[in-house]
Amino acid sequence: SFLYYDVYWATQHLAFVWLGCFTMYIVHCYPVKYCDVLHRAALHLGRWARIEGRTSHIPTHIWADSTLWHQGALVKHCKELYKAEGISNAAETGNQTHARFYAVFNNPSVLLCSLLGLQLSLVIMQIVILVRSSEWYHVILTCSLVVCKLLHFIQIITDYLVCWKVYKAEQMIQDKIGG
Repeated sequence: SFLYYDVYWATQHLAFVWLGCFTMYIVHCYPVKYCDVLHRAALHLGRWARIEGRTSHIPTHIWADSTLWHQGALVKHCKELYKAEGISNAAETGNQTHARFYAVFNNPSVLLCSLLGLQLSLVIMQIVILVRSSEWYHVILTCSLVVCKLLHFIQIITDYLVCWKVYKAEQMIQDKIGG
């Protein structure tokens, strides 16, 4: 007598469960309301773009951390020239942490879109595995995971569609005011 252990199936099942739990955890840690708060903070933080080339004759200001800079402001900091690209800029010039925060939360629907793509790929892969399965325990476990992931997929897609519409309208308003 012996115990047959299907290492391939166990590893595959572990990967799908782990990735499904990861997406659920990310959605739990970053709900839409919290992402909106972070989006507002990113809009206030702003972004700086380094200007390359000969810039000796351009009128600039000296960067100060106590100043809230308007869009298009030119400042010098550490012998470099930067241009403000956000609506209002409170970020430190050249700070990569501020730049990453702005890149992620300037449009939170991008984060939801990436989670949506991951969840959709997991569901499609599991449906393919379900079609190819022949053992009864494979079918039961895969069906339960697909149902769980589909419910979570529906939640992510509704959050994404709402965020996409809201931030698209907000961007149109900002473009109309700014330009």
